[in-house]
Amino acid sequence: MTENDNFDTARFFAAGIALRLNPLTRIDEVLVLEYDRRGKRDRKFPGGNSEAGESPEQALRREFPVESGCQISRAVEVFRKELRTPGRADHDQVFYVVELVDPAEIRTTWQADGEEEQLGPSFWMPVDEALSADGLFRSHRVALQHLVNLVRSRSWFSGVVPTN
Repeated sequence: MTENDNFDTARFFAAGIALRLNPLTRIDEVLVLEYDRRGKRDRKFPGGNSEAGESPEQALRREFPVESGCQISRAVEVFRKELRTPGRADHDQVFYVVELVDPAEIRTTWQADGEEEQLGPSFWMPVDEALSADGLFRSHRVALQHLVNLVRSRSWFSGVVPTN
């Protein structure tokens, strides 16, 4: 499921931002996945739209493992964007920093997600590359930049951002 599926009925789109320090390169990385929708390939954070009665975190905990292959052990909301489009239902995008149960269990194959989408493999991308113009959906880049700014400013308490 993507940001645009069920846009008129879903109240929330929730996505997880999983971070790690690459043990070999010592470069900060973020977990992303590729997907193809109607022949257009993009990258995004794993997540999806809420179902009726679901909170953003419940949607995240249901969708994140489907898209990434990884279970979440901890999730902390870090960014929320309200989308108000005339003629459409209000829709909030909610981003969480997540800690994974086993980061080695990422999904590495393509799989169908509805009639018009293919979910690509999950992979670790350098944070600087993810923040570039071609790295991710714009809203996902904004959420990641917000998280990076929080961490760099030290205005966020320690122990929230996973380090492995």
